[in-house]
Formats: sequence, structure tokens, C-alpha cells
Amino acid sequence: LGGEAIFFMLFFILSISIISLVVFEYVNLYTDSSVEEFDVSDVFKLVKKDFFRVILGAIGSYLIIMLGMILLIIPGIYVSVALSLLFIVMIKEKASFSNAVSRCFYLIKGKWWSTFGLLFIMGMIQSMILYAFSLPITILTAVIGSMTMNMEQGATIFTTVWSAVYMLMSTFTYALPIIAVCFQYFNLVEMKESKGLMERIESIGTDTSVRNEETY
Repeated sequence: LGGEAIFFMLFFILSISIISLVVFEYVNLYTDSSVEEFDVSDVFKLVKKDFFRVILGAIGSYLIIMLGMILLIIPGIYVSVALSLLFIVMIKEKASFSNAVSRCFYLIKGKWWSTFGLLFIMGMIQSMILYAFSLPITILTAVIGSMTMNMEQGATIFTTVWSAVYMLMSTFTYALPIIAVCFQYFNLVEMKESKGLMERIESIGTDTSVRNEETY
């Protein structure tokens, strides 16, 4: 059971990293004025290119957050909100880890509470979706487990299956806060540096011909 827990934890971390990379690389290509058209293969080429760099950045950010939590809980929370922008900064601005960390704190300065509120709300939405999904499955798992002749074996099998399904669902719903981080990044850059990026955000979902005619 301990081995299963470690496996699911590693699977979750890897899945979250891949989803984050896919979303951020897509946004990076979409907002790149030099790229007129791209497809899925272009996105995954960038994912493979940046994968290990971002993974190492994620490990570094976790260590910083853990250090903040060990020293005091409040600094840990502050740092975790600031570093929620780390991936998009590393990808969009092609920044090194140290530069990306500094950039995150620069962007978050004076806007920590709004960023925290956005992440909190998206986290609540994610939790409600998972709860709505998990409730009927949990009941079904308990019923089927109780009907199994070998109670202990049945409970173990269904617990394992349910854990895998729940982990997969959690991974997909994590895309919600990732997308929110993207919008918050562009919002903060716009407010701090007035680069006109809000126009690009507002154009998301519009006809590609309109996007190609924009001037930057």
C-alpha cells in the first residue's frame, strides 16, 4: 500500500507538470506575434524542450515553499502564491530559475491578495467538481465492496481503482487554476508594464484572422 501511495504521488506530480506545460506552451505560442499558425505537434515539441528545465524549477520552488513553511506558515503561503507564476514566467519569458523567481515576486508585489483570491476561488471550484464526481463513485465502491465475497480483497481492489480514477480526475480539473494563472500573469504584466497584452487576452477565442491582423 505504501508503494501504491508513492506511485500515485509520482504519477500526480508528473501529470500536473505535463498539463501545466501543455497549457503554458499553448498560451506561449498563441501570444507569440511571430507565430501565425501552429498545431498540437508544435506544442508538444516545446513541451519536450522545456520539460526538464521546468521540472527542476518546480523542485526548486517546492524547496523554497517548504523552507517558508518550516520557518513560519505565513511566509510559506506568501511564497507559494508568488511562485504560482513560476512556470508561465519560465516559459513565456524564457527566464532562468533565479530570474523567474525574482520576476514572480516583482509581478506579485501589491497584487498578492488578488492573486490569492483568484487561486482560492479556482481551488474551490475544482474541489466542488471533484466532490460532485467522487460522491456517487464512493457510494458505488462501498456497495460493490460489501457485496464481494472476500471483503478485505474487494475493499483493496476497489480502493485502488477508485484512487486511480480520482487521481486522473484531479489531474484534469487542475487545468482550471493553471488557466487562471495564465490570465493573472498577463493581467499583472499589463498593469506593471502596460504592454497591451490585455488586447491579446481579450482576443482569445476570436477568429484567427482577427488575431493575425493585430499589431503589437
